[in-house]
Amino acid sequence: NKWIGTEHGLFKFDGTTWTKYDDTNSEMFGENAAAVLVDESGTVWVGCGEPVYPPYPSGLCSFDGTTWTAYSTTNSGLPEKYVNDLALDTLGNIWVLTEGHGAAIFNPSGVTGYDCIDKSLQSCSIATGITPSVFNVSLSSSTAFPNPFSSTTNLQFSLTQSSNVNLFIYDLSGREIGRIEKNNLLAGINDVQIDLSLLQPGIYSCKIQSNEGSQSIKLIKN
Repeated sequence: NKWIGTEHGLFKFDGTTWTKYDDTNSEMFGENAAAVLVDESGTVWVGCGEPVYPPYPSGLCSFDGTTWTAYSTTNSGLPEKYVNDLALDTLGNIWVLTEGHGAAIFNPSGVTGYDCIDKSLQSCSIATGITPSVFNVSLSSSTAFPNPFSSTTNLQFSLTQSSNVNLFIYDLSGREIGRIEKNNLLAGINDVQIDLSLLQPGIYSCKIQSNEGSQSIKLIKN
C-alpha cells in the first residue's frame, strides 16, 4: 500500500483503489495529514489536524488497519500537538518532531534502548568480559488483564527461577513515572496487581525486569 498525506486527507492506494481518511471516517484530528510514517508492524502513523492555522496540526494518530488511536498532549507524553515530521529508528521507536517543543521519542510497546543513553546523548560504556546470561523472564507468557483498565490491572508473567522483580511504569515519552519492587517471587507463573488509579487516562508501558531479563507490556488506562 502507498500512503500519501495531503492537506485534504490521508490517502491509501493499494494499486487499484484509492481510499481517503479524514476526521469524518477516522479518529484523525482534521483532514490535513502533515506527516506520515509506516512502522515495521504495518501500523500507519500520521500527524494531523485542521488545514488552517491554528490549530494545524492537532495531534498524532495511528491506524493498524482496523483501529484508530488518537494521541494528544492530554492523553500522552506528546510535548505539543503540532507535529511536523515522523521518523522510525532501528529499534522500533518513533521520533516525533514538533513545531516548537523539540523531538519526542515514543513506542506504543515501551521505548526500547533509550535506557543506555545518558541525557547528553553519549553512549553508555559496555562492560567486557561478562558472560551473557539467559533471561529468566518468560517473554512469551507476560500479559496484563484487564487491559484497558480503569484503576488496577494484573500483570502475569512466568519466571524460570526465584527472583526479585522490579516493575517500571513509563509514559509515552519514555519517562519513568513509577516503580514497584517485588522481592522473592517464586519460579513459575506470578500474578501481581498494580494500582495506577492516580494516573491520567492514556497509554503507558510497564517493564517487567528480573535479575537477568526484562519485557515491556503496553497498558491502556481508561
